Amino acid sequence: MKEELTNWRNLKILLFINIGLFVFRIIWAYTGQVSLNSEEAQYWLWSRHLALSYYSKPPLIAYLLHCSTWIFGVNVLGIRINSILIGFLLPIINYKLAMELFKSTRIAFYSTLILFSLPYYNYISMFFSTDALVVFFWSLSMLLSWRVLRGNRTRDWLLLGLCVGLGVMSKYTMILWLPAFLLVCLSEKNRIFRNRRFYLSLIVVCGVCLPMILWNLGQHGLGARHVYGLMGAYQIQFSLGEAISRMAAYVGGQLVSLSPFYVPAFYVLFKRWEQRSFVREKLETRLLAVPLYLPVNSLFVRRWNKKKPSEENTAINFLMIPMTMILTFFLFLSSRKTEINWTYFAYGAVPLLAAWSFIHFFSERRMKAAIGVTSLLIFLIICPSLADTVGLRKVYPPKIDLFHQMAGWNTMGQHVTGIGKQMNTQKLFLFSDSYQIASEMAFYTEGNPQTYCINNGRRMNQFDIWKGIEQFDNRGYDAIYVSYSPLPAGLQKAFARCELKTMLPRIYRGKEVEPPFYVYVLHGFSHYEDPDAQTY
Repeated sequence: MKEELTNWRNLKILLFINIGLFVFRIIWAYTGQVSLNSEEAQYWLWSRHLALSYYSKPPLIAYLLHCSTWIFGVNVLGIRINSILIGFLLPIINYKLAMELFKSTRIAFYSTLILFSLPYYNYISMFFSTDALVVFFWSLSMLLSWRVLRGNRTRDWLLLGLCVGLGVMSKYTMILWLPAFLLVCLSEKNRIFRNRRFYLSLIVVCGVCLPMILWNLGQHGLGARHVYGLMGAYQIQFSLGEAISRMAAYVGGQLVSLSPFYVPAFYVLFKRWEQRSFVREKLETRLLAVPLYLPVNSLFVRRWNKKKPSEENTAINFLMIPMTMILTFFLFLSSRKTEINWTYFAYGAVPLLAAWSFIHFFSERRMKAAIGVTSLLIFLIICPSLADTVGLRKVYPPKIDLFHQMAGWNTMGQHVTGIGKQMNTQKLFLFSDSYQIASEMAFYTEGNPQTYCINNGRRMNQFDIWKGIEQFDNRGYDAIYVSYSPLPAGLQKAFARCELKTMLPRIYRGKEVEPPFYVYVLHGFSHYEDPDAQTY
């Protein structure tokens, strides 16, 4: 009876926190305290040009934004309501997965508390990007993958195929679910290739991804070439020092995204995973001298181990194998190029593993301390003005504030709106040499006009697929040009007269942040020749 009361109390605590965060995020988005970041603005602009897919990402995010802005209007809430809903649903999925894996309300409760405090979770719950979508579908796929491995029901296989397909339609990295799932099956000696439901699930995945596949075929694999380039495949030479530096930056970025206060829990967990897999089983072979944290070791153990592992060990392997495979893959990839957010989708296992490790090898007091300190830091990051209030401005100055890059967009849009009204002409177009500025200008300028992005030696983006400023050649058009840098000579030749209207400063937390906006008024457009854009 006492345990039931405790469980009910814990559920009420989680529900209260989840609803409280949901309401806070709604208010935060509605008041527009932080402008859209450039990726949000870019994806919103995509939603005004619905297509089978897009240059750098699959199309699901554009479809969702088209629906949400139709319901809530073209405003910050209309865009971020998607991430807010994902942030509300992820703790529910986490709790359900913990219960099915460990049959423990205690682990489910603390793992959900840990999830609430993780930096990456708070980021994807407040800013709508493809990372938010792929984290959601990966977490849901983990739950469904566990169910198909335990129950093998056709319904679960179909739902898994649908979920994975939607994940791939969100971001290409979701494709890594397949090798991760196969590694888990191999570790459990599951004869997955003899299971007809597995192939049925793959058919569903392909069916869901058909629009994206058709688009890539029509564009000669443009999306695939872009991903290939992002991985650094076009870098012919790079130094060992640069590779080590990038790998160190990758590791540091992951620690920041997961909070260093949970590192002890994972350190002990990995060591115990070694012992459970090797020392206890007394398997002596040089082949097993592979680094113990790699998932391949667990596969060797499961292949030669005659004893059936406990359900708890199976659950740990189910979580560890995909996560370590993905983190190791991106670690090697980081020697050429990587971004911190590329691995977010693999973090669904983190809160469960951290809670399990704290409960088994530490004390609840240490776990609560780690949750509390991490939550406090997250609160200061989300509300940086508090740092100024309590005298921590030097510790967390605007130049390293995560939100400083979003400063000035609204002011820039108002400024462009005012200039456009002063010019009082119908023959006017707005453009930039940066897709970030062009996207933000379209969102924050009154009337949400279509904007354009010229290629001034940059890499390719979606603007290069749409119609560009060439449609205004020699038709008497004027333009407003906004950039981070002065007007290039090649662009000056394309207009009869060029005027620097202002250098608009970007003010954030009472300080000017770099760089400012160069705002030009250009008269008499003739023709501008774009150089060839690089597809990465």
